[in-house]
Amino acid sequence: MLDPRAMGAAIRATAARVSRHPTAGVSAGILGLPGDFLVAPSGLLLAVKYGVHADDQWSVDDVLSLAAQAAAS
Repeated sequence: MLDPRAMGAAIRATAARVSRHPTAGVSAGILGLPGDFLVAPSGLLLAVKYGVHADDQWSVDDVLSLAAQAAAS
């Protein structure tokens, strides 16, 4: 996969994907922004966070705090 000879195929595949899906950019598709979801065992969505940059996600402390708040409710 990291062989330089494979890079051409990867670039062609990415270009083809973007041309088929014009909305595939920074905010959509495989290179999109992160989204964090806290889901209860019952399937209920407890909390959501949509990232505004590539490294924007909950910390472990945030997840534990949200889980504790959900358990207390």
